[in-house]
Amino acid sequence: MAKKKLKNGDNPIQVYVDALERAKKNGDTQSTIKALVDLGFAHIQKSQTEAGESCFAEAVELTEKIQDIELQVKCLGLKALAYQEADRLHTAYQIINEILAIAEQRLDAGMKCDALASQGQILVDSGEPMIALERLEEARKMANEMGDKRRQMNVLGALGNQGIAVASLAEAEAYFDKAAHLADELGDTQAKSGYLGNKGSVLVWQGDYENAILEFEKVLIFVRGRGDQSAEIQVLRHLARALSKLKENEKSLEYALQGAELCKMKDDETILSFYETIIVAYYRQGMIQQAQSTNRDAVEFARALNNNAKELDFLLGLGEAQFLSELYEDALQTYQQALDMAKQLNRRTDEAYLVGRLGVTLAELGRLDDAITYHLQAVDLAKLWLLPNLEGEQLSMLAMAYLDKGESQLARKFCNSALQVFTEAGLKDEVQKVNQLREKINA
Repeated sequence: MAKKKLKNGDNPIQVYVDALERAKKNGDTQSTIKALVDLGFAHIQKSQTEAGESCFAEAVELTEKIQDIELQVKCLGLKALAYQEADRLHTAYQIINEILAIAEQRLDAGMKCDALASQGQILVDSGEPMIALERLEEARKMANEMGDKRRQMNVLGALGNQGIAVASLAEAEAYFDKAAHLADELGDTQAKSGYLGNKGSVLVWQGDYENAILEFEKVLIFVRGRGDQSAEIQVLRHLARALSKLKENEKSLEYALQGAELCKMKDDETILSFYETIIVAYYRQGMIQQAQSTNRDAVEFARALNNNAKELDFLLGLGEAQFLSELYEDALQTYQQALDMAKQLNRRTDEAYLVGRLGVTLAELGRLDDAITYHLQAVDLAKLWLLPNLEGEQLSMLAMAYLDKGESQLARKFCNSALQVFTEAGLKDEVQKVNQLREKINA
């Protein structure tokens, strides 16, 4: 019994209420049970627990009346899944316990195997991977004894997830590989696609981007064939990022642009991830104007989503791009916006950095006295938040500003302070740069 697939714009509650009314009016018990389960699932997803419980209780009661134990178990399984998706894992586990009790009473090995596998996955999601392993190994043994390839496949997939949870990535990869092979034998292309996607993610975590891309491209063909745009967005995101890691910028950009376009159609917040990849790809290819335009779009989109953290990230990037393009007035305005947001979000490191960037930008505009004020503030913040790299950098900026003002004594003082900070922090490259500055001051 699968959940009904809804069209975009459908109100799931009303759709299932209408389906329930029709089923009851027609006296169709099977359809009534399905509609109750669908409605209960939708209620729980919207945190309407009491209404959801009522629907599932009525559905189970009907299965008892028609003495259909298998249908009853399916209802309970979907109820558990609803709570899993709502992150109510303890409740989901208890529901699976009900199924386990039925399985043991009926001596139904298949039902028990499924219940143990479900409990194992719930325990993985709950942060109890070692306890999960006990359930999954028991389920695996039962599936092997029955020679049931589908159950073997499901358990292997769950074992792959358990491997990820305990950072046994090589084992996780092997489990997903075996599960995909069984899915292939069963002709279950959807399951195979899911396992290949999981394997691809594991390969990314292992730094094997080339092979990860091969797996994700297989998945992309499948999800496009099904017309599953939500899945396509996620696969494109993985592909764009993996290709970006390999600095295959043209291909990364191609996939990221496709993903961003799909996100716009679905109003999906994942577009922010695509924007990050697109911006990097543009810069690497020297397409500065396109990069800055995309960065502005990203700022506006993050703002529209009220995602202040991402908005700040994109403002930081935009400010740097404007500075490197010598658009100092624009950079000054962007840095100030970012600073205000960093203070609002209590992102102290970013606040210290941005105060320093304002100083550097003002210096480029020839406003040395204003620049010095910001550099001094940045030094104080860097000391407060233990940021020696930034502290030394800002002391160096102060030395250069005073040198430009013709005040060699103060320039020498701040240069020596920068040298001390960098030396104590063991920042050898920065020490070398400051020594070069000191030679210039003493010349």
